[in-house]
Amino acid sequence: MSISFLINSLSGGGAERQLSILLNYFPHKNLYTLEKNSTDIRHTPLSWHTKKTPALIKTFSLKYYSKKLASLCAKDEVIVSFMTRANAVNAISSEETGHIPIICERTNPTMEFSGLRMKIYRSILKKTYKKADLIITNSKGTGQELINSFSVEKDKIATISNHIDIKMVNEMAKEEIKGYEKIFSKPVIINAGRLTEAKGQWHLIRIFSAIRKKNKNLRLVILGEGPLKNFLKKICKAEDLEFFDSTQDSFKEQDVCFLGGVKNPFKFIARSKIFVLTSLWESFPNALLEAMACAVPSISSNCLYGPLEIMSINPELSLYGLKEPLKEDFGILLPPLPGWDDSNSDEYSKTISLYSETILSELEDEKQLSLYSSLSKARASDFDVKKIIPLWGKTLEKYERN
Repeated sequence: MSISFLINSLSGGGAERQLSILLNYFPHKNLYTLEKNSTDIRHTPLSWHTKKTPALIKTFSLKYYSKKLASLCAKDEVIVSFMTRANAVNAISSEETGHIPIICERTNPTMEFSGLRMKIYRSILKKTYKKADLIITNSKGTGQELINSFSVEKDKIATISNHIDIKMVNEMAKEEIKGYEKIFSKPVIINAGRLTEAKGQWHLIRIFSAIRKKNKNLRLVILGEGPLKNFLKKICKAEDLEFFDSTQDSFKEQDVCFLGGVKNPFKFIARSKIFVLTSLWESFPNALLEAMACAVPSISSNCLYGPLEIMSINPELSLYGLKEPLKEDFGILLPPLPGWDDSNSDEYSKTISLYSETILSELEDEKQLSLYSSLSKARASDFDVKKIIPLWGKTLEKYERN
């Protein structure tokens, strides 16, 4: 049997980067994408859609994608898909072709598709999981979520953590930050990720505001683009913080810097004092692992899922979501942060204070920072591509033999 890959598109986030590395290690028959892409990577798009195509159109095009894939793939193909829409297309089309669908779940579906979106997607997700021959999750927590919330059989799930190319990170981290030196003239608290609800950066801005009341010699840098940028700027104004947007402003010693979707985040992360992840949910946060690979001490929300399994050598899944601070083997986990509707309570104020006090305490303890810097780099090496790719090989080899 031959192996092919399927993904929504090749532009953007963590799943796309993970797949692009996998392609270098596994001979494959085809790389299918749901959307057209501007890339040198050889691939077969299933539609004329692009990243600008409205999400609703893409959602209602699942059958179209599936028919197109069914017309192209062979019965003896094993198709490994990444991301929710691609996973659904993989599963649906297999009913017609008889190919073997292996799906990779890279998010927490219960949180990602809450409210109206869950009503739309829940039946799609259940069908997807049922039809899949194997489901590969990138954290044990996500695997448990599929068992508990979607009645997926335990034997149908395999967990392979995300990988990182340590050698590449080290090389890119050395690159000069020309034009940005003044921003890093002060100690920097940094965050990286799409500016979306899931990443919770509005919490980080409020935390930073509380920190500055005690130490003004700090700067907050946020890497990434997304639909919440203007909202985050409004939060800065509400907190009386001056902000710099690299896409339209001149730097004038502002407090918060939005540097956008940079090609090389590692050179900025490596020059920062501490990395803070304020995500409301994850599955396996690449940004946290990348910060640790840069030897930057990290503090993370103990969200569902991923951070606990990165920060602890022997994670107890029951500790996910704990509303108490945890000093784990490789960093500090703090209580999960709330969504939009819970940001005005006394409990929220206490949580913001806990985050700000913990970050300040770490910044003032050079010995502790040095220790976590060394531990972070050591932990990141456990997820190096050279260690994770063989796990993929063992998982897929039984399909290659058939």
